[in-house]
Amino acid sequence: MAEYASDKVDSLDDKLTCSDKSDVIIKHLPRSFMDLIATIAEHDKQIKKLTTHQDKVFADKTFSIDLKQSDLIKEVEDLRDRVNTLTRKVIVLKEKQRRGPGTVAFFATMSDHSNPSHGERLVFDTVITNNGDAYNRYNGTFVAPIAGLYVFSATVMPRGAEIGVFRLIRNMGLICNIYPDAAGIPFTLDMASCSSVIHLDKHDDVAVDKGSTKGAFMENTIPIFLAFY
Repeated sequence: MAEYASDKVDSLDDKLTCSDKSDVIIKHLPRSFMDLIATIAEHDKQIKKLTTHQDKVFADKTFSIDLKQSDLIKEVEDLRDRVNTLTRKVIVLKEKQRRGPGTVAFFATMSDHSNPSHGERLVFDTVITNNGDAYNRYNGTFVAPIAGLYVFSATVMPRGAEIGVFRLIRNMGLICNIYPDAAGIPFTLDMASCSSVIHLDKHDDVAVDKGSTKGAFMENTIPIFLAFY
């Protein structure tokens, strides 16, 4: 009987021991579970953070791409406008070339008297008419814009009591001489002119130069250039 009671006591101790272990497990189970939940929450937070960063990067790249596309579109439009402008200019130039330079006429005088050296071209710097822009007021040269028949006239006037020798020239070749002569006659002015009708090729040049070392010009020295083709 005593042995049977002892066995029951041992059995009860074993059950209590198992019960204590279960209580320990149960006691620690909520802590582990909460740690797991906390870990999952932290991971979820990191995932959201990475997702937000990824979305921002994607948005920035999209904005950058859109901006570049906008700049390219604007550049293309600018280039298209330039091409259209150049195309219109080409059309106008072709039409002008087809029709030719139009009427070519020139009239100019000197703004002041001068004393050029032998062989120097006279520069008639006051331009009254210059249809076709064939005359250069800076070097005194007329350049034919197109081949054709041209009429030239030049009039010069040296100072009183002097003689002058001048030439109307084409490509440095003589067309005609101009001889104003008031030598030995005090207080006398003398004018001389030369007119010529000649054929010019395109880019031929015509000018007036001084053919001697004597003479000077009054400020009303006048050349007249007319051209027809």
